[in-house]
Amino acid sequence: MQNNNLQFNSGLRLCRKKPQELIGSSTTPLVQVNLSGEWKNYLSPHEHQRRYGFETWTCTIENMGNDSREALMNFLIASGKIPLEDIKWLRNEGYLVNGKINFDDRIPAMFADIQKGVGTFVFKGMNACMDWSLPEGILYDQPKNFEEFIDRGKLTTRIDDLNNEFKRRFHMVWWWVDSKGDGSFDEETVREKRKSSPLGATVVYADGDGCLNPPGTHNHGVLNIGEDECYEIDDSYLTQFKKYQKTHLRNFCGWTINLKNMPKFVPKNNELYLLVEGPEQKLAMGLDGRLVIYDNKVDALINAASRSKEYKVPVPLTMEMWDQSPKIDGRGNKL
Repeated sequence: MQNNNLQFNSGLRLCRKKPQELIGSSTTPLVQVNLSGEWKNYLSPHEHQRRYGFETWTCTIENMGNDSREALMNFLIASGKIPLEDIKWLRNEGYLVNGKINFDDRIPAMFADIQKGVGTFVFKGMNACMDWSLPEGILYDQPKNFEEFIDRGKLTTRIDDLNNEFKRRFHMVWWWVDSKGDGSFDEETVREKRKSSPLGATVVYADGDGCLNPPGTHNHGVLNIGEDECYEIDDSYLTQFKKYQKTHLRNFCGWTINLKNMPKFVPKNNELYLLVEGPEQKLAMGLDGRLVIYDNKVDALINAASRSKEYKVPVPLTMEMWDQSPKIDGRGNKL
């Protein structure tokens, strides 16, 4: 059962994408950071876009922009990809609360050209999130209406300085997922892109059970966080988690965080690692910062279990992570 209102609009305006709007789409190489493509466990605490008691028309900012960036950063923190110095800075400045990143949605809304009662274009909401990365709660007042919500007079030099320092530490850009000629999306392309980032997308708003596929013009931005026979959705409006038919979603987009300054991958002692890219899968055990590659995979399983006193589930590695690690065979010879 599904329930939708064709007059409803949570903040989405549709337009044809122009070349200057394709931020990062052709110049930013995408790194597959979460090989499962499932992001639900990395979402930050749920926030409703009407939490101030009035409509804010911020679905492109809250769902497609900040919720996606938060989950991506949470994953990178959990997997040890962000330096401890930067994690400490995030915590001290209020970005990191109870282990999860929480970005402010209000300041990007001030710069997203939101039209009251209508909303804004996807690219304007995404650009505003890219330009403004501040911790939730940095503005202490409680706006009473939409006009107060987007009042730039609340900004301070402290806010500008903090935002600039964030951008110095974390270079974030967004990108479109390429569609087919008819505007539809290949499922495998979406699946592969979702290994790099949770994917913002547009839908016709609906609530209900099963795979939703309401008729009408797309009027809402959501976040695609996984899939089974349907796409699983994270939403800032009423029901947080729901599912849509895969053919329904449009205008997919995601995020990349520059990892150049991130720490190199170092294998942990007695951990199993599985290469999941390239022509063949390879299994290795971590030892003294190196990958030990045995003559057969069974030896790797037995050695890891005997050393750690427990059976290990292999950690998936990209080709980049595999290649940057020194390797030895089971007799200690360098490979």
